[in-house]
Amino acid sequence: MMNTFINTILDLSPSLKVYCLIPLLGLAVVSKIQAQDCEGEIGMVIFSEDFGSGAGPGPELPPGTTTYNYGSIGNGNYVVTNTTGLNGSLWHNAPDHTPGDTDGYCLLFDASFETGVFYARLFEDLCANTNYTFSCFVTNLVTPTACGGNSIEPDLKFSLLDPVTMDELGSVTTGGIPTTSEITWIQYSFSFTTGPAQMGGIIQITNNAPGGCGNDLAIDDLSFSICNPFLEQEFDLCTLPGNVLQVGDEIYDSPGFYETIIDIPNSCHDSIVYTTLTGSGPVNTDEFLWICQGDSINIGGNFYSSDTLVIDTISPPDDCIETISYTLDVGLYAQTSEQIDLCVGDSLFVAGEWVFDNGIYVDTFQSIQGCDSFHLTELEFWEFELDADFPQSNLAPGETYQVFVSSNSIAGNYEWMPPEFFSCATCPDPLFTPLESGSFSVSGFDPVSGCADTLQFNVVIDPCRNSFIPNVFSPDQDGVNDYFQPFLSNCVVNISTFQIYDRWGNAVHVQDNIPVSEARWDGRCRNKDAAVGVYAYYIEAQLFDGGMILFKGDVTLIR
Repeated sequence: MMNTFINTILDLSPSLKVYCLIPLLGLAVVSKIQAQDCEGEIGMVIFSEDFGSGAGPGPELPPGTTTYNYGSIGNGNYVVTNTTGLNGSLWHNAPDHTPGDTDGYCLLFDASFETGVFYARLFEDLCANTNYTFSCFVTNLVTPTACGGNSIEPDLKFSLLDPVTMDELGSVTTGGIPTTSEITWIQYSFSFTTGPAQMGGIIQITNNAPGGCGNDLAIDDLSFSICNPFLEQEFDLCTLPGNVLQVGDEIYDSPGFYETIIDIPNSCHDSIVYTTLTGSGPVNTDEFLWICQGDSINIGGNFYSSDTLVIDTISPPDDCIETISYTLDVGLYAQTSEQIDLCVGDSLFVAGEWVFDNGIYVDTFQSIQGCDSFHLTELEFWEFELDADFPQSNLAPGETYQVFVSSNSIAGNYEWMPPEFFSCATCPDPLFTPLESGSFSVSGFDPVSGCADTLQFNVVIDPCRNSFIPNVFSPDQDGVNDYFQPFLSNCVVNISTFQIYDRWGNAVHVQDNIPVSEARWDGRCRNKDAAVGVYAYYIEAQLFDGGMILFKGDVTLIR
């Protein structure tokens, strides 16, 4: 069976894909071809496999990938599944390893008593003299209580085979993978270096544990990558010939940290060199100095008090710095001024305080050279104030009122808001016609000072302001005040209900859905004169705008 499996492997034509690699945590490998862990940095990922995702179970592996049979769990079988919980309480129940992979698949093996191949893949078109790393995640599916607590631990063997002779070029085993209280994925890596003429190889994962209860596992997230070597080095520029360092095609002549990528001949490697440079080479340093007018400075033992250029020769122990050129600049005292207009009520932070009054204020500043300079600020505060005459009581809808506004400036500009309720939105004395209750305002602006002021007033529209309901009547048939009836303004178009109650809450008179002119009570109840006393009324009326209004109170009946 193994020969048939090997022949099938050689017929595979793997597709090469590029993915991002998860950092490798793994074990060293000893093989016949300079095998080692990736002692460098992971480069291009040339193969990655997470087995896809979907409803379980997933599709079986391509022919020749494994010697295990695809199907339900049982010794010698494997399943492509999105959950590991396929054997009740004997196995952990968890999803695959791939992070963020909804319904992702992994390979699940019910290991056989015989040595078998869990996974194998042929990699062609490899580069000679190049480091590679193969990795995958493995987990022991068996729970700690299964097999009476004595389950056989999975033990995997990673091998590199020559694709022509099928000779084993190197291998490593994981050792027993212990049971855990919950599912635990462990990443194992297998690194090797191809020989001068080696252009391909077969990566093979086989069962290295004995038969018996246990030895059940899952594999996920395979990756095959180039392992680039790297070098870390550090130099002091003062000790280098010519005070420069060449790394590859790059030349560095100043302190710093540098990363250089160098192609390695006859391989697919990019060697990464990390270089730290300290110190400095011969430098002609330029420095700029400032002093204030009247001061002096010592340069190389000499004192200077005017603009000048001084060159000083320095010979430190490392002989790196040769000369320093000093450019001396003498700062002069300066004075500036400005005038600022503000409005009364505003303030300005000047001369270290908040200022509210007219005056001249002095700020002292230091220039770049550290010399004093003065700034004079002249402040003038302007006062602009509005005075207005507004309606002071409730208003009837649609009525027009004259409003007025004035200010202490002969050049004031005005604006009434909202403008649709005023005959002229920018006049000092427009006609005001409110149609609804609300807040109204007038704003003024003084173009001379730039100051502004705003006054606000509120108006309440009473749709039945002129309505009258009497509080006494005398139904004695003398032709005067014989009826109790409401005198409502033309805001009311209909009476929904007109009700009269005695002091015990009994209805003595009720009218519904009647014109305003028909709403009245003649002082009788059930065709008899009602007793003298106080009665309550309740009137619900419909307004001209579709709204409703309620009148309620009491009326005294006398005779």
